[in-house]
Amino acid sequence: MAAVKLDTPGARLAVVGLSLDRYHEALRLIGAVEGFVQVTRDAAEITIVLDEIEWRRHSGAFPEAKSVPGWRLIRFDLVLDFSVVGFMAEVTRLMAAAGISVLAISTWRTDGLLVEEKYFDEAVAIIQSADRLVALAGME
Repeated sequence: MAAVKLDTPGARLAVVGLSLDRYHEALRLIGAVEGFVQVTRDAAEITIVLDEIEWRRHSGAFPEAKSVPGWRLIRFDLVLDFSVVGFMAEVTRLMAAAGISVLAISTWRTDGLLVEEKYFDEAVAIIQSADRLVALAGME
């Protein structure tokens, strides 16, 4: 059976939390950084995921920010239709069974997850050996 193809960029990422009143500054920040960046704004906070090096370059402008470095991105190199049910649930179930904490990342085209760098190789191996993911993605 085929394995789910993964895109695993080498950059270490930081997860950054900002207060809502820094939203416009956060937008300027993401316009100035290179590489992967994701911004989520909800009713309580702003979360930015970006390259650790980029965060270090710009973090002085956000002294109140909370940040956790040392994350790696595992992106599923396939387009998942919005009708696919259970794919990420299975991924997170597998990670939970291995004791690996994850942060889910989704875009229009595909999904992925952030894992701490110390668990990266283990997480990749688990995903690549999971036949059920292939079935859920419709790759059989």
